[in-house]
Amino acid sequence: MELVNLLDRRLQAIEESQSDTDYYKHIHGYIKFILDTPQLKAVLDAEEKDFYRKVQLNTDNIKVEQSNFHQAYFIMSYVRVYLPIKHYWNSHEPDEQQDPVALLLIWGKDHPRMKKWLNGHEFFTKRERTEQLKSYLHWFEGERDSYVREIKNLHLELVSALATSQPVEEIKSQDVFALNLETGDFNLGNVTSSFNVTSQEFRVIAELYTSDNYRTPYLDLIRCLKPGVEKVTKPDKESLTVVIRNIKQRLGILPVKERLNEDIIKSETGYGYYLDLKG
Repeated sequence: MELVNLLDRRLQAIEESQSDTDYYKHIHGYIKFILDTPQLKAVLDAEEKDFYRKVQLNTDNIKVEQSNFHQAYFIMSYVRVYLPIKHYWNSHEPDEQQDPVALLLIWGKDHPRMKKWLNGHEFFTKRERTEQLKSYLHWFEGERDSYVREIKNLHLELVSALATSQPVEEIKSQDVFALNLETGDFNLGNVTSSFNVTSQEFRVIAELYTSDNYRTPYLDLIRCLKPGVEKVTKPDKESLTVVIRNIKQRLGILPVKERLNEDIIKSETGYGYYLDLKG
């Protein structure tokens, strides 16, 4: 199942992360992929509903939590990692007004942006902010294995549930761009069609669609074409350019003279590509 392969790749990215900041950003990406994929979100929603139903009927809530994978394996990473990073990416507030947890996860405790936060509040001293930061550090320092273990358990539960669940298809024509990660169906403005889910084009557009803030570095996109590659080369970037062009043709963006939709796939010099879904 292609959906399981996509989920597997996101788990692999977590496991292979070299730095803590990349690690937590990949956890955010894993959870975002679940929430953006109707089939996976349906499984998760059903488990959450089952938890609250059992809580009403059972006095041993701890036992219920331990037996429900939404509570046991999802909720901690969702609250501590996904939500702070999501808020940061969608916020226009300056760093000194941001959630310190988001800055810690995205940039690290020694990054200049974190130091800017420590020095940047008119109502709190640097010492007070340092103490506030310390109160969050225990969530993460030395706890990487705990988060990995929970995500792995969540992954196993989701894959198992997918094997017995019914397909859920969801294409929202009112969205700027909607992609069904299970079937490859998409809607963009004046074009409704589908990608072959085994194609390089689908793997690349799915990577962009599920990445943090819809931004993906060259290396991650090239790995959709050549799994396991360790560095970006000029020939690999040229191959990626061809795949991007094919995607744009499928979406009705190219050829320019026959364009049906505005270009939503933009290049970012020195970084990679992003989806411009401002609509």
